[in-house]
Amino acid sequence: ASCLVGSEMCIRDRFRRELRQRLSGIQQIVTHIEAGDLSQRIPLLQQEDEFSRLSRDINSMLDQQQRLMDGVRHISNTIAHNLRTPMTRILLRLRKSEQEGAQARDEALQFALQEMEELSVMFNKLLDLAEVESGTRRQSFSSISLNDVVADVLELYEPVAEEKSVRLTSVFDAEPVTNGDRELLASAIANLVDNALKLSLIHI
Repeated sequence: ASCLVGSEMCIRDRFRRELRQRLSGIQQIVTHIEAGDLSQRIPLLQQEDEFSRLSRDINSMLDQQQRLMDGVRHISNTIAHNLRTPMTRILLRLRKSEQEGAQARDEALQFALQEMEELSVMFNKLLDLAEVESGTRRQSFSSISLNDVVADVLELYEPVAEEKSVRLTSVFDAEPVTNGDRELLASAIANLVDNALKLSLIHI
């Protein structure tokens, strides 16, 4: 009876209870996320309202955040793995040069500089790949002809191939087109060509 008499008040009370219940669920998820558990997601109800849309937006944001964190974790592990061998070579070479003459020390320094330059290039490539994996770089993707990328890379490496008495040739049976980053694709193909030229054996 009291609810019928104060129907407007009852509606407000029910709204407050539902609001507190929905916000409480979101707050619990936020608490877990603050504690470092990025796997938590807000449960989605069947009813379609502002809370459901907000929950989907928050879950989408959390998905993106987890992808970014996974990318950071992956790139950190990869960098640590790729650092170990060259840094060990540099340290061993420098320590050995301490017991030798000035010429040996100069050669060790030149070796260290070259290794560091190669590491810098590797870091930049790993960071580019991390951006792609996380999705931050995919916004700049465009339609790219793979034949054109391969042709440009082969033209760039022709002088290097001539020095090794290697002839670079290409045969295109189709015209593949992909959506991607031209610079990264060219870098990947260049790595293949460069490794093949080091073995003086190539077929594309």
